[in-house]
Parts: sequence; C-alpha cells; structure tokens
Amino acid sequence: MTGSGGPITIMKYKILFTVPSALVAGVVATAVTVGDGPLLDLRDRMLGTDTRNPSRSRQVAASPGAVQPARWKPGMREWGVNVYYVNSPRDDEAHVRAKAQRMMRYLVSLNANAVSINFPFRMAGPTSSEVGAIPRRTPTPRRLGIVLREARAAGLRVTVRPLMDETNLVRTETEWRGAVQPASRDGWFASYRTFLSPYLKVAADEQAATFVIGTELNSLQADRRWRGLAAWAQRRFPGELSYDMNWDSFRTDRRSVPFRRIGLDAYPPLGLPDDATVKQLALGWKNWLDGMHDGRPSRILLSEVGIAAQTGAYSAPGDWVNRRRVDQTMQARWYTAVCWVVRKNNMRGLYWWMVDFDTDPANADPERSARLSFAGRPKTEQAIRTCFRGRTPERHPTVTPTRTPQQ
Repeated sequence: MTGSGGPITIMKYKILFTVPSALVAGVVATAVTVGDGPLLDLRDRMLGTDTRNPSRSRQVAASPGAVQPARWKPGMREWGVNVYYVNSPRDDEAHVRAKAQRMMRYLVSLNANAVSINFPFRMAGPTSSEVGAIPRRTPTPRRLGIVLREARAAGLRVTVRPLMDETNLVRTETEWRGAVQPASRDGWFASYRTFLSPYLKVAADEQAATFVIGTELNSLQADRRWRGLAAWAQRRFPGELSYDMNWDSFRTDRRSVPFRRIGLDAYPPLGLPDDATVKQLALGWKNWLDGMHDGRPSRILLSEVGIAAQTGAYSAPGDWVNRRRVDQTMQARWYTAVCWVVRKNNMRGLYWWMVDFDTDPANADPERSARLSFAGRPKTEQAIRTCFRGRTPERHPTVTPTRTPQQ
C-alpha cells in the first residue's frame, strides 16, 4: 500500500511490505512534539489495548499464590511466549501483581513452560549516543521484579528481554532499531550499561534463567564492545546471557557476537497463498531453515516467531502496520507448521510473539486485537496448546478453515 508521499519500507522485515509515508511521519511527529501522552496513544492503537483505564479489564486477586512446581527443567525444550510489558502509569503495585498473575495463569493454560518478559527502552534518535527509559512507560526495576516473581511462582522458565522502542527511529525507509548509528559508540555502550545495570540486578534477584543483552541491533552486532559488555553483565547476572538476532542477519552475523545462546527472531516471507496447507507451510519453513544453520538446526532457538492474523500474511508475517481482513485460520496454520518443524528438527524451542501484558485474555476481541497477538483467537490458542502439550502428529497436521467476518 502506498500513500501520497510514496512507499516507506519497514526494514525489520526487509522489504516485505510498505506503509504510507504519511503514517510514518505521523508516528514520528507524535513522538517528537508532544511527549509521553501521545506515545501511550500510539502504543494503544498498535496493540489494540486500553492501558489508560485498567478498570476496564477483568481483575484477578492480587494476593500471592502458591508457588507451583517447575514446568521446565534443564534439557527440556523451551515452549514459551513473549509478553510485552509497558508500564501503565495509573497502575499501583497491587494492580501490576494482579495483571501478572492473570497473565501467568493464561500461559499455564496454554501449556507453556517458559515466558520472555519484553519491555521497552529508547534512543532519542538513530544517531544518539545515549539510551534510557521511556518516562512513565518503561517499567521500573521494582515493577519488573513483581512480574518476574509471579512468572517464577507459576513454575515458568523466565527470560528478561529489553527491546529498543522504534518510535524515535523510523524517519526514513532504512531506519529501524537494526540500523542505528550512534555518533559515539563508546558513549552508547557506556549509556547502555548504566540502563541495564538495575535490570540485571532484579533479574538476578528474581532468579531469571536468561537475560537477553541485545535484540535485533544489526548495525552494532560486529562491534568489539559487546565482549566487554558481556563480561561486565555476567558479573552482575549469574544466569544465561543471550543475544537475539533478526532473521535477515542470522546466517551471516551469528558468529560475531560473544554469546553462547543466540536466538533467532524469525518472520520468513514464504510467499504462499492464503489457502496454503499446513504441509506447504511446514515445507516452506524447512527450506528456509536449511539456509539458516550449519547443519545443526537443533542449536537454533526461535526467540521470536509469529504471524499476523490477517489475509496476505504468508508473504509478510511480521506486518504490524497494515490492517487487512482478520483470518484466524491462517495464523493457526502457521503456528501448527512452525511447531511441527521445531519438533522434527529437534530445535531448542520457540517463543511466540506476542501477548500484551495488559490484555485480559478472557475478554480479548479477536477482531480488534493487535494482528500479531493470539489472545482471544481460539484456533490459534488451540494450536499453541496442542503444540506445547507434545501432541503434534508426526505427519503434517491440518487446521479446519472457518469463516471470518470482514474487518
């Protein structure tokens, strides 16, 4: 889709889709001119949530629950979900705890054994030498600790994953988090250390299993400063350190970062028609993965994988900008195919993208929710339960189509 100003390419997905330049300009103007309030509005529109009025969501008890047995143990495959946690300024700590309990119960109901808690931070612009919290939107370490504690109490393996917000970055067709060029890299890495320090501490205090030190920072991946940052972080966090690569750089750059655990954020455009079968999708995934590894696919962890629940998604799985007709069956087929491939290749696991922390899954509207979310979409939820329960058949399974109303 193009606008009067011409097409703008969202580079994370590497020329998979275009959006009107007017839309991107509006996003940038909002971030630059009016501060935190419009950032909240922007996020709500993108995620399809209303975080400004927590009372609209069904509440759960805020009292601590009993600690559950560990659902994951070393050597097990990680069956996880990415939860995107942006602080809601009107929430008190009891409300944060209630939302965390509600979310973890939902993940357990999906048979998950792991969760990755994502939260945003920002650069002032693509050449800034500083990073930091987004006022009122980045969770404080204390609030993040509440969420981590509830995740661990639910028996889930816990990953902490800071994720650079792109609101201040997308100004031209080549700009995203993977294209930043800090004026001073020494300054950027020093600032990043300062930002990460309290979050590493709370992750250690709450016994998180993994801390993702960087995500999709393509333009910085070969920098020698990662080695020093990794050594510094390991002294503060005794668990596993990780780096998650975007799929367009995984094959060529994965040896450039000094981490034993490297995740793959995967949104491959298979170019298949909307009525493609699970078998066709699985074969497409297999062929794509064959070019992503060195003959040992079992070493690959899909740290972020998903697809928009809308028509045309098999050609642009990660399209979070355009809103086409909702198609839950397409999303469910993709999930089923990915799970089949992970099992057949004995891969380390996967983390579905995504569900928003503020979402009440019991009341999520499948027609109005963010396209990349699966909450409230029963076919996709069932595909996740089947996958995580270990009942994906050896032969390619099928997903029965259903009629989806026009958006």
